[in-house]
Amino acid sequence: MKHNLLLTAMLTVFATSFAVADNGILTPLSFGGDDLSLVAYCQNGEDYLVECIRATAPDFNTSPGASSYNIYNSSWQKIHSITDFLRSTAFLNSAHHAYEGADESFLFSQTLLNDDAEFEYMVEKNRLVDTGGYAYYQPYGFKIMQTNGNCLADITYPEGTNMETPQFILLKDKLYLSVYCGSGGSYSLKLYEVNREVNSNVLKLVSESKVSAGYPNPVKQGEVYTVARGKYSMKNAVVNVVRLDGSLVQSFSTGDNENVEIETSQMNGGVYVYTVIRGNKVIASGRLVVE
Repeated sequence: MKHNLLLTAMLTVFATSFAVADNGILTPLSFGGDDLSLVAYCQNGEDYLVECIRATAPDFNTSPGASSYNIYNSSWQKIHSITDFLRSTAFLNSAHHAYEGADESFLFSQTLLNDDAEFEYMVEKNRLVDTGGYAYYQPYGFKIMQTNGNCLADITYPEGTNMETPQFILLKDKLYLSVYCGSGGSYSLKLYEVNREVNSNVLKLVSESKVSAGYPNPVKQGEVYTVARGKYSMKNAVVNVVRLDGSLVQSFSTGDNENVEIETSQMNGGVYVYTVIRGNKVIASGRLVVE
């Protein structure tokens, strides 16, 4: 995973709204955003910085408020501008992760899904729901787009489906995207295999599992949350626990244990999502609430 080696310098420059030109003279650099982040997985060691200008809408119940994103290179040139409903994604650690111990949330990548120079990003698909008394936007799927307008994937879920925590996982040198989604009391975890050799339809659904029930739920901080064996053995499986924003909290192997035991002593109060993966199959998933 390649990070921006110029992060400190770039943040300093953006904070002062000036950049050093080749002639040594300070020149103004346009900056109006309220968030700065890095582009993950860049080619040739290049570094990029993303400026996010969040939308302000008069009524967020009736407007999804698309934000604007500007990508700058290390020469301070703005090379792309996108305005859309971008979805944050995460890259999770696993027992087979080449970057063991690392996790990262990001909005843009360059070489994660293919090796071309274009940037990839996930766009949330929304539909307007009008109840008569009020209206709101509801996500019903996503697209993975490139900055040249190419669509790498277009996924649609049934009406009323909520989508949470998209995460990339590297298992045995294969890349997967997991998506937790559902409606009402019925949720499942969908696992897509990523085909980096094509320039469209890069996602193939290879596994779908309903949410598993663990206990106790809610669980008090410091207690152990247990997921008992169901249809599949849980020996030698990888367990990932994430927050609802996709950030990794825990990642461990079950070893010879038939049950999954999640320690909560280091987890703050809140809602978490867990997935249990063996081979390339999700064998259990669900939510737990820590009090």
